[in-house]
Amino acid sequence: MLTITKSLFPGSGKETAPVYAYNLTNDARMSVTVITYGGIITDLHVPDREDRTESVVLGFDTLQEYQQNASLYFGALVGRISGRIGRSEFPLNEQTIQVPANEGVNHLHGNGEFSTAIWDATTELSDECASVILRYTSPDGANGFPGTVDTKVTYSLFQDNRLEIRYEAVSDQDTVLNLTNHTYFNLSGNLRNTIRDHRITADVTEFLELAEDNIPTGNLLPVEGTPFDLCAERPLDDGMVSDHPQNVLVRNGYDHPFVFRESGSHTITLREPISGRRLTLTTDYPCFVMYTGNYLDDSVSIHGIPAKPYFGVALEAQKFPDAPNHPDFPSITLKAGEPYLQTTTWAFDTLG
Repeated sequence: MLTITKSLFPGSGKETAPVYAYNLTNDARMSVTVITYGGIITDLHVPDREDRTESVVLGFDTLQEYQQNASLYFGALVGRISGRIGRSEFPLNEQTIQVPANEGVNHLHGNGEFSTAIWDATTELSDECASVILRYTSPDGANGFPGTVDTKVTYSLFQDNRLEIRYEAVSDQDTVLNLTNHTYFNLSGNLRNTIRDHRITADVTEFLELAEDNIPTGNLLPVEGTPFDLCAERPLDDGMVSDHPQNVLVRNGYDHPFVFRESGSHTITLREPISGRRLTLTTDYPCFVMYTGNYLDDSVSIHGIPAKPYFGVALEAQKFPDAPNHPDFPSITLKAGEPYLQTTTWAFDTLG
């Protein structure tokens, strides 16, 4: 039987507004915990091939840890913009929109607006799925972005170990919008190992070249013959030991947008050989950013365990970063009154 439980998240309700945790559980012993602060997925448990159920994401135990380490975006909803905006400005309707610079001269991840907001939450429970529905209204002019944007994100857990993330939004003015979830996965279970031996497969043809400040140059580079070719299964470690300039640029690993082969539905698979766990990510977004935790270090502890580089990998299904500044990229403009609707699903199973 699917269940939903609600509790006060540790560290909230005294000096802060109450933050609630919603735990979704199915009969296969998969469970997901979502909190109303940032719409964060704080924990996600799935079985391994030996039927041991363990945590497979990076997260914290208290609200204060999330507030103190907000720049890591562990498990958070990101908006209004995922990724970076070069020079913290972009054109829209023949005007130049200025947004806050929070990474050097550039704008990153909406300046943390969606990932630190307190979202309103309701739940729905049926025989098919258990859902938490989160709502947040971003006011006109927030962080310089035009339009009042009403956003709804629904997390739905199914009996077959699928978690669906459905993004919906509407704006009363033309604006830009590019939403994602920034969960870091580590399928070894309870942070037993790094993600260096994880294997990834994705039907991608190109990746976006990055400049020294991690802003896309506008060049789409072919993946063939490089550590960015994910069409055949590849260990993540290939990018960490690579001398490819783009791997070296991001401190030896990946922090790049990958472009899917065609429009429509796309699939990424990530597996960990020892535990046998496999994640199959399906999305209708045109690209994803893979970040392999290159900059994590022991200044942060996760459930009492000091972090280290490559402790988790984020697979951020989204639209192209810095798209408004690149006319050749698919547009992320959301017209007034038009619906924004995107869906990403994470399905978990094990291989023998």
